[in-house]
This record gives sequence, C-alpha cells and structure tokens, in this order.
Amino acid sequence: MMSRLLIACLILMGLQGLARADDIPGAPAKNANEVGVAVLSPQIRPDPVEQKLRLYLGGLPGIDYLLEPHDPDELFRSLVKLTRDGKKIRYLVIAGHGNAKAPSIKFRNKSLTAGTVDMALAQKRLIDTLELNKQENRLYDDPTHSEARVDVGRFLDPMREDWRPFHKALDEVSDVMAPEGVVLLLNCSAAATPAGKTMCKNLGQVLLGKRGGSVIASTRDIQIDQAYTWFSVLGSPRTGKWVTAGDIWVSGDWLKMDIPAARDPFLFAAFHPSSLKVARPGELFLISPQVDARHDSGRLQYSWNGGVLGDQSDCPVKVEDNPRHRIDVKVRVQDAQGRTAEDTFTVRIEAVQIVGEQRTRPGLPLLLKSSVIPEQKALTYRWSLSGRGLGSQPQLTFVPSQPGSYPILLEVSKAGRKFGSDTKVITVEASNHANPTSVPAPVDRATLGLTPGQLMVSDFFDLRCQLPPAIQDKVKRYEWLVQVGSGEGVPATTETPQVQLQLLREWQTSNFGVRLYDAGGREVDVAWTPLKTFNARPARFSFVHPSSWTVNRREDGSLLIEKKPTLQISDQLQESEGQATYRGEAGGGRIAIEWLSGDTLRSLTEGGNLPREWTQKGDVRQKGAVAFRAAFEPSGWLLPSSGGPRGSQLAERLTAQYQAAVTAHRDYTASQARAILASLKLTPEGEIAAMADPGPPKLTGGPDKSAQAAEKLNRARQELAQGKVDQAVSLADQAAQLDPKGSRQALAELAAALKKHAWEAAQQGKFGEARPALQGALKLVAGDADGRSKMAALDRAEKAWPRVQQLGQQVDELVQQRRLQTAYPLLSELIRLSNDLIYAGANMHPYTDGVNRRYHARQAEWNQFFRDTREANRKRYQLKDYRAVLDSIPALEAWELSPADQQGVASLRLTAQRGLDQQNDDWNFYGSVRSQWERNSLPAHQVRASCDRLGAALSHFDSADPRYQKINEVLGELRQAPLGVVLNAAELTTQVGRPVTISARISGGSAPYRLQWLDEDRPMTTTLPSNDWRFPNPGRFVVTALVTDSRQRQARATVAVVVAPVAQAPEPKQDSTSSGSSYAPNCQGDPFAGGRWNNAKNGSDWLQRNFASPRQVGEIRIERAGTDVTTEGSSIEIQVHLAGGNWVTVDRLQNTNINWQKLTGGRTARSVPAYRKALSPPLLADAVRLNLTGNGWFVAENIQILASSGPASPRPPAAASQERRVTAILRNESGQNVHLCVDGEPFGFHNRLTPGQQRTLTIQLPPDGRVRFQCGRNGQVLGTAIWNGDPGRYPQVIYTREEKLVILTGLR
Repeated sequence: MMSRLLIACLILMGLQGLARADDIPGAPAKNANEVGVAVLSPQIRPDPVEQKLRLYLGGLPGIDYLLEPHDPDELFRSLVKLTRDGKKIRYLVIAGHGNAKAPSIKFRNKSLTAGTVDMALAQKRLIDTLELNKQENRLYDDPTHSEARVDVGRFLDPMREDWRPFHKALDEVSDVMAPEGVVLLLNCSAAATPAGKTMCKNLGQVLLGKRGGSVIASTRDIQIDQAYTWFSVLGSPRTGKWVTAGDIWVSGDWLKMDIPAARDPFLFAAFHPSSLKVARPGELFLISPQVDARHDSGRLQYSWNGGVLGDQSDCPVKVEDNPRHRIDVKVRVQDAQGRTAEDTFTVRIEAVQIVGEQRTRPGLPLLLKSSVIPEQKALTYRWSLSGRGLGSQPQLTFVPSQPGSYPILLEVSKAGRKFGSDTKVITVEASNHANPTSVPAPVDRATLGLTPGQLMVSDFFDLRCQLPPAIQDKVKRYEWLVQVGSGEGVPATTETPQVQLQLLREWQTSNFGVRLYDAGGREVDVAWTPLKTFNARPARFSFVHPSSWTVNRREDGSLLIEKKPTLQISDQLQESEGQATYRGEAGGGRIAIEWLSGDTLRSLTEGGNLPREWTQKGDVRQKGAVAFRAAFEPSGWLLPSSGGPRGSQLAERLTAQYQAAVTAHRDYTASQARAILASLKLTPEGEIAAMADPGPPKLTGGPDKSAQAAEKLNRARQELAQGKVDQAVSLADQAAQLDPKGSRQALAELAAALKKHAWEAAQQGKFGEARPALQGALKLVAGDADGRSKMAALDRAEKAWPRVQQLGQQVDELVQQRRLQTAYPLLSELIRLSNDLIYAGANMHPYTDGVNRRYHARQAEWNQFFRDTREANRKRYQLKDYRAVLDSIPALEAWELSPADQQGVASLRLTAQRGLDQQNDDWNFYGSVRSQWERNSLPAHQVRASCDRLGAALSHFDSADPRYQKINEVLGELRQAPLGVVLNAAELTTQVGRPVTISARISGGSAPYRLQWLDEDRPMTTTLPSNDWRFPNPGRFVVTALVTDSRQRQARATVAVVVAPVAQAPEPKQDSTSSGSSYAPNCQGDPFAGGRWNNAKNGSDWLQRNFASPRQVGEIRIERAGTDVTTEGSSIEIQVHLAGGNWVTVDRLQNTNINWQKLTGGRTARSVPAYRKALSPPLLADAVRLNLTGNGWFVAENIQILASSGPASPRPPAAASQERRVTAILRNESGQNVHLCVDGEPFGFHNRLTPGQQRTLTIQLPPDGRVRFQCGRNGQVLGTAIWNGDPGRYPQVIYTREEKLVILTGLR
C-alpha cells in the first residue's frame, strides 16, 4: 500500500511542470551598504492570508527589516528614516490585499492607490496654483468679479496645503532605493488591468525614477499556502519545489516593469499665500518666495527681475507710483541640480490721501481734498472728526473754532466695500491778531467783508466781495454761503459782488463765504470771513418768580413762563347703589413766547408791520426787530368716574362740589398771565428785562390741607432750583403728608426734577451730590422703576470712575512716552468702562474723549513721522546712503512699534546693513587694489578680476559719492592695457654707412610717455618713435627703446643690428627660391617655375623668390596655395621687398585657400579661384614672399611673377622712405571696450581701447597708400574701413557711439 502511494506521489511530481504557477522572483544580490525591506500593514483582525504573509515575509531570503506601517504616509516616513544613515534599499517587498477592479495595496488606515503615488499629478496641481495667482491679478482688474477674487484664496490655500506636503513626501522617499533596485508587490492582480499597471508604474517612478530599477507585480490573484503534513507534498506541482511541513509558498503570474533612471526637472517656488499685495506709495517691504527644495537641491540661488543669480532670497520693494499703478517683481530660483522655478509678485498701488495744508488758525477755512490712486468712479466719501460726520464730498472745507489738534478722518468706499482711508491731523494755532477780521488776505485772492460789525438776531447785514484785478473779468456768478458747524447752506445767489441777508437765530455762531464762478460754471475762487460770534446771547435758563411763575428757555430758543396747578383734587363717594371718584388739578398755566426767525420773520414783517397776534416789546432797531408771539394756555385736568346704578348721580354731586374752586383757580391764573404779559419787557439781547409780580395766589375752595400742600410743593421747587436738595425733599415730604393723594402728581414731577439734578451732577463726576438727590427722588416716589434704574447706573458709574481715571492717567503717560501699542488696549478698556459712566450726548464721556483725542493726536504724529521718515529713506536708498538709513532707525525705535512695523524696521535695517556692508567690502577691496597698483605689485592675472569687481562695486555707490569717483578713477587706470613697447624687428641687417630704420610702437600704460633710445645702454639724443640709424663699423650692435609712462612704470624692447662691411662688387647672381621649411617627398621642382612646394611644420611658414637684381614687379599669379587641414584662422600674405628698402604687403587673404577646396580626408575648405594681383605702378623689388599661417601643412604651386628685367629705377632717398609713414589716431567713443588696429593684426591687449580712450599708431604706407583698418570684440571682427592715403594728411579712426567704424582725414 505504501509503495503504491509513493509511486502516485512521484507521478504527481513528474507532472509538476504542467500545472504549476511561477514562484516569486528571487532577491537580487546586495552589497555591504544595501538592505532588503519587507512591508506588511498590521490589521486589527488579520485573516489567514495575512497571517501567512507575515510568516512568509519573516523567512524570505534577502530581507533585513520588516516594517508595519498603518498607511502609505507612515511607510514613506519609515523608509526615509531607515536610509538616513546612508544605506540604500536594494530589495523592497510590499505585501497586502488587492483586487483587479480597484487596484490598490491594503493598509490598516488608508490603502495605497495610483493616486497615492502620482507625483506627476502633484506637480501639475502645484503648477495650477501658479495659474490661480495669475487669475487673482485678472480678477483684480475686473471689479465685477469681486466675489470671485475671494474664491481664488479659497481654492489656492487648500490646494497648496494639500499638494505641497504630498509632493514633499514623495520627493523624500525617491532617494531611498539603490541603483537597479527591485520593488516586489505581493498582492492580488496588481498588474492585471491598465489601471493596475498605472499604479505600479507610478510607484516605480517615485521609488526608482532617480536611479532606475524594476517593479514586479502579478497579473492575476496570487496564491499563498502552507504545508502542514507530508501530504502537502502535493503542493510541489504548484511551486516547482519540494516542500516540507511548515513551509509557505507564494505564486503568481509575474510581470516585470523596468523603470529607467531619469532626472526630475521639477522645482516649485511661489509667493504664498498670495502673490498680490495692495500698497501705498512710499511703502518699503521685503518679499520672499516659498521654495519647495528637492531632497538633492543643495544650494538655492535667486535671480530678481532678470538679474544675475545670487544668494539673496528676499527682495526689498519700494513702492513708487507709475502710470500702470502696479509693480511686477519676477523671481527665478535655481538649485544645484539646475532645476528652475519662476513666479511673479504683483504690487497693486492704491492709496487714499488727504491733500491740503496741515496748519491753520481759528476761524480760517481750510480746504482739504481727497486723492485716490488709481482714479475710481462711483466712490463714496465720509469725512469725520472723532466719530462726528463732517461731509460726504470729495473735498471738505474745515473751519476750526478753537486752537488744538484735530484728527480728520477720510474714509472712501466703493459699492459698499471699504476702498481706503487716511487721517490728517490739523494743527490749529492761536491767532496772533487781536481782531480776527483784521487778518490780511493774500493780494491775489478774493476777500469778503461784513457790515455792520455788531449784530443781533433779526438784524440785516451786508456781505461784499472784493476781487483782485486778475479775476475781475472772469467772475459772473456769486454763490453766497453760510456755514454752521459742519453744515453748509446757500441762502442766496447773485450776479453782483454784494448781498443783503438777515441774521437768523440758528446763525448765532457761523461763518459766511462766497464761491465765485465764471460764465461756464467753473469755480474761480472762494473767500470766507473769519468766524464771528454775534451779539445774540440766550436768556437765563431758569428762575422762580415770587408768585411761583417759573421762566425757562426751551431747546428751540423760545421762552416758557409757567405755573404749576394750585388746586389738587382727589375725592370719592360710595353708597350701596353705586360709587364715584373725582380727581384732577387746576390753577396751572403757561405763557409760551416763540421767537421769530427765518422765512417766517421775512413773510410776517413785510411792509414793516407785525400781525395782531404778535406783540412787540423792547428796542426796535433800524432794520429788523426782536419779535415774539405770546400765548397763554391754562393747564390742569379733571377726571370723574362712576359705577353702579346711582354712580352717575354721585359723580355729578362731586363735580358740583368742586366746580367753584376749579373756576376760581383757573380765572385767577389767567389774570396773573395777563398782568405778566402787560408788564413783560425784553432786552435787545433777548433777555427778560422786567416782569410784574402778580401777587400770591388766592386759593378758594377745596380742603385747606391741599392748599398747604401745594404751597409747600412750590417752596420745594424753589429750594431745588437753588440747589438745596435736602430742603426741597423735606418740604415735598411734608406736602405728601398733608395731602397724599393730591400731591402725588407734584411729587412725581419734583422727583423727576431731583433725578435730572442728580443726573447732571453725575455727568460731572459729583457723585456725592448726585446720590442724595437720587435717593430723595426714590423717597418721594416709592417704586419708581426709572429711579431705581438710575441708581443702579449711578452705582456702576461711581464704581467705574476710579478705574477710568487710572486708565486715563496710564494712557496719557504711555502716549507721552510714545508707547502707543501698549496704550491702545488700555484705551479700549477705558472706552468700554466709559460706557458705564453718565454723560450727555451720544459719543463718549468728556474725560474719555479728551484721553482719546490725545491718543489719536499722538497716533497721527506717529503716522506723519513714519511717512516723513519713509520718504526720506526712499531718497536715501536712491542715493545709496545706507548709513543715513541706519541712523534713522533709532528715531523710529524711540516709538513703540507694532509687530508689522517691527518687521518693517527689521527689514529696513537688514537691507540697509547689507548695503552698508557691501559698500565697506567694496571700499576695502578698492584700498587693497589701489595700494598694489600704486606699488606696481598687482599681478597681471588679477587685473581683469579686479576690474570686474570694481565695476560691480560702482553700482553700490551713488555717482555723487566721493568713493564712487575714486573707485572709478582706479578702475579707469586698471582697464588700460599694461605698458609695452614693440620694435619693428628683433634683428636687422645692414652695411657700414647704410641707414637702417628702427621704430618703436608704444601701447598701454598711462599717457604721456617718455621714449629714450639706448645704444649699448648709452643714452641717445633722439626721442622720436622712428629713426634711421647708420653704423660706421661692422659688428653686432644692440639698440634698446626704454619707455616711461606718467605713473613712472617702464617697459623696454631691444633689437640686434648686424652691420656688415661694405661688400665688394659681387659676382653675377641667379634668381633663387628659399623657404622656412620643406617636405622633400612632396615637393616637385621649383614652385616659381611650375613646380610644387610642401612645407614641413605647423603654425606658419614662408616661401620666397629672390631676384639676382632688382626688377619692376607688375603682376603676381598663383595657381594654387593654402593649407591642407582647415582654412579657419588661416591667412596668405603676399609681400614685396623693395630694392634697398623694407618688406611691403601688397595683399592678404584671410580664412581661404587659392584654387584648393577638396582637402585630405574629404573635408571641404573655403577657396578662391586662381589668384592674380596687378601692381600699379610696378614696384622695384629684389624679392617676393608668401607668408602662410594657420594649421599646416602648407602647399604652393606654379607661382608666376611678371617683372621687367630692364635697368632698375634709382632707389628713393631715405627721406622718401620716411614720407611713406604716417601716424594714425585711433579713438573709442562707444560705451564698451573694442580693439582698433590695422587689418590683419591679431586682437590683443595692446590694441584694446576702453570707452573714451585714444592712442596713436605709426603705419608704413603700402605703395598704393591705401590702409585697411579693422575693429573687433571677443575675437570677432565687427567691421573694416579703408583709408585712401593722402600726402600731407593723417587718418583719424573712430569707433562711434553707434558702434560703427568711421575714418576721418586730418591735416598734419
């Protein structure tokens, strides 16, 4: 039986290749600094598959660490932490549940999906946020999208808050894998669908994209199983391996996805949270982008507005208005890997400013205008002073009445949204003039006069405007103005410069003016009178007539003479069939005297008469009158009530009982009123001059106690009017005891008077006087809710008052110490506590108002000081006076600064200190360079770098700064080429007695120069740059040219002159050919007789034909010549040696061959056809030479020289040779360095001219006299020009400001 089972097992094992799935790929080999990591997220209740995976990963070969993160974020952090010491992960296995429909890797808290590792999406979303910044600017320009502008911030902040940390986490984990690392995903169907493959590739791009590697995932569900008994051998066909009890195996269809290594160029930088700022002109602040540096970014460099890259991560912005009302600041950030990012910060310039003078005097109007940047339409203006409105127009005419400081606030709104505000503190100085009307007006302004000088209410007066000659013909309409407080009215408009008005009572304290208009309705000028207080004083507010008639002035200015009722009635009858009550009072009345004013006065006084119902008393002036209307009205009330069948009869009986008394009291009060009116007299000032005493009241009818009570109440009123609170309360209490019911109303009125008295005392902080009065009111009227409320308010006020005084003192001290930031919360608490105080009006308590005014005056002083300092520092920055900026900071810090101001001052100090440090570094460097330069110890290789550094230093100083001048002076000297002298040859040959020309060319250094010639170190007398030398004896002689410049620097050059003895008559010679070198294998015959010459060296060489005797050379022909390598930088120069003279260049070919285009190796060269050069007139010469330069090898073939062999022309004298030389002037008028020289001369320091520099150059003229000059920069020829030689003249070669080469001819 056992044998059969064993055979069956072996058969199954033989079939293992037919049905098994692939086992997982093996772990790759690792080096010492590489590790293997397995990942499996711990689950709360792991299923059997997860349990097997844990066991499997624990024994998996190549695994060094097992991580158990709860989510992908924790996984990434763990991988970064694991590799922080330099290790890299070679093998990463991530296990967990997955499925084909929704590809993912299950973690405990959140699964890993394609989106979790989509770095490309994160980068796109971050780039989208930059577009939102641009959208913010576009929405700002469209006022109809004001709500959408808020949406930008709503979307922008969450996007960056989400995607920036997301991208940072992916970036950090991208550095954990080793080169060619392997990521194995042990989860079902990870690569079964396109979506699954996208997840795998995204994960691979994050983990392997930097160094390359591969991701391995299954295209179907993976299988995991464990062998528990020896029967599990049946698992071998699925794994392809022999397994024993306890073994776990995993299988699947594995797909390998290679991830190539690639550099990620993404770098994110942005101005956050907003790239838009609204600022006022004159503001100075720093901006700095937020940069999400990559894990390998290294050093970050910044370029601001296209400037050079540097380490400055912030940029100071000075806000100066411009026609666009905006400033765009662009930053480009570059990291050490070459990644770049850009963003733009936009400053929108907006400002609301009050424009106008800041000082005035009482009574003088001050015109304040609003300035809004940028200009807007449909704006709403609000001018205010300590919360009190002053106007709603774009401009305000402010007329102060008293000296002091007035903080004027302007608030501008648009479409219900606050646009901006500004505060201007107006200082009103005490007038130095005794009479305000005598203040002289400017002679070029209109003036306004008022007559007569003294007025009272209802008087007529004249206003007359005097015009200066400049505007007399312009003014066509006069608009007359009256200003009372902040209000302004127009009572009249005329076409003449005078008007007559009548003084109304509401104009008692007013100012009059006139606004002048031209024929087109445009305002020409405005004039005002000084503030006047007219002679219209109010009457005494309150007194009690001996007959108990009380005189009071009401708020509208009218007088009220009134008498309280003298009869108090309160009685009742009650019977079995009904009841009745009778209550009331009688004997009171009032006389109302209403003043005449305004249009009513004008209409009622037409014709000079007053209506019958008006009574005129007092003095009637010439124009106008003091007029009033007097009317008497009795006061009192009677209220009978009844109930039951006989109630009405009982009420009639009560009424009849008191009818006589009521009538008697009413009639007597009326007679008193008539007596008062008959005797009433008023002064011109509106005060009562006389009023008759009608005598004591005659009381008839009613109970005696009622009369006694009424009398005591009258006396109580009199005592209270004199401020005797205790006496008044005592009398009122006695009246209440005599007639409790009849005195009830009077007691209530007296209690009201006591409460009013207490309230007025409490407003002044007299709590000791207010409390007894209020207590008395509560005593007279028990259960008075208003009284109890006022007592509670009095308790709060008395409790708050000490703290209010303490806070006020502290605020005043802090304001004096300029500690406004500390004072502000105390002031806020003071204002809050002041709400518990008792005061009149709707604003605030007078004490608090005074503290508040002083605080805001100091605040306005700070605002003005800050604006002035900011403007001064703006100018200092323009002048680069950073020391003055730093010196201004202590004055700013003498004030207590807000956090925003502290940041601004810190930024100011930082930028100024940086500027000053840079200047100090530049100045120290200048000192070092100058010291070395003056000692001639500055190394030549450091001159250029020193020039660059000093050139950059100039931008750190203002051009008016003496240091700028000194640096520029040394820079100009450094930019000059080093002093040098070059002779026309290194060695010359001559014969005894024959002249030889030696010429020196000086370059660089500092002019003027001193040239000295030395013969074997013996000074010669000549100082000319070119001389003919003759030597009497044969031998070898050394001639030295010694040059000294203005800085006493020297340069020298020597030439050896070999002097041969006079030769005897030579033997007849034959023409010959010579060369610098030749390569015999490639040479064929004589190149001047149809043959070919090849040279044997690189760089340069020459080929020469020597005539046996001088000949007239008329034409030179070359069939082929040039270089076999490249024509770049090559030249072919044809020279003729004049008989008995020097070499003369007749032509030069640059960068080309002659009739030779196909070079060795298949290269193609530039070439010209076969060459011919005709010389007109022919030159008497004894040799012709070809000089070739460039990359050899050089070749020349079939050179023909057409020359006549007749008798030679006589040799020109030496003087003639001198005349063929000319001294040219070369000058650079452009703004950059440029090389100026003769065509063919290589560019070098000796022929470089700095801007404005000039030099001279002695030139040997060719036979035709034509000289070609060239200009160039950076090794490139910029242009050429030819000078046609003119005897007796010289060339001026100029490189113009337009960077063109121009040649002028001057007389010698």
